[in-house]
Amino acid sequence: MKYWGLAFVLLWITQVSIAQDKNAIKECVDLFYTAMEAKDTVVLERIMHPDCQVFSTLNKGGQSRVEMLRKASLLGFMKRAIDKNYIYKQKLWTYDIQIEANLATLRAEYTLFTGKVPKVSHCGVTLFTLFRKAPFNWVILNISDTRHRDNCLESATVKVQEQLVDSLLDDWHQAAELTSIDAYLALFSESALYCRADAGQRYDKKGLAKYLSLTFKQEENKQFQPLQRQIYFSPNARMLWFEEHLDTKEGPFRATGIMQVDAGKWKLEYYALSRLLPPSLVPKLTKLVEKSLQKSKN
Repeated sequence: MKYWGLAFVLLWITQVSIAQDKNAIKECVDLFYTAMEAKDTVVLERIMHPDCQVFSTLNKGGQSRVEMLRKASLLGFMKRAIDKNYIYKQKLWTYDIQIEANLATLRAEYTLFTGKVPKVSHCGVTLFTLFRKAPFNWVILNISDTRHRDNCLESATVKVQEQLVDSLLDDWHQAAELTSIDAYLALFSESALYCRADAGQRYDKKGLAKYLSLTFKQEENKQFQPLQRQIYFSPNARMLWFEEHLDTKEGPFRATGIMQVDAGKWKLEYYALSRLLPPSLVPKLTKLVEKSLQKSKN
């Protein structure tokens, strides 16, 4: 029994240590942006490794390229900006931290606000690599980011995101009513899976496109009307799952779905339909299913 107690104590100490390291990593990254906003080159010098580099991936005119800025160049830029009445504010919406020995990564979605009157400049994803100098003391080894100007968040409240997703799903159902295949498929990721209530109707995106090309011509596919919907977010707000009740020509259905952020946009990864039946009908339905299966075997 005492060995179990010792193991529990060691596990608890390890978990506390990991939590403290994650807090230290987050504080280091937050301090980096605070120093950038304040144009504090002294703090930037302290929290960045001497060989730290900043990489930005850009897409201009359909061509992808990478811009690199060394630490010395970044500090020189900040010194030149000190006397300018220019606001630089980068807001991080999410923090995804992974630790392996003395290395760590922090992935964050961001929006950059700049100008004398701060406006959205661009947004994307930033990836920090950090090195542990001492317990709970981390320095930044390098920074990489993506940049785009569409669908940039200006507020990351759950309510705003919930309203956005709710609107996307309503528009998606409306695309079905309008028999617009392209608009309907646009919400799906390339690896999405769509499952109807019938056992054989399980489609990837390519198969779904073929299925829709046939069924969107039929009137019954215009009858899916959402009655209520619940949306639940993951802790880092990059993934969500939802359930919705639907009124259809075939009776009431429940649908469940999974969405995640892809290049700044919410994409549907999984959607499944199931029929809602009163318990009193289940025995009769079971017998009908068994009879149908028996006939198919014969």
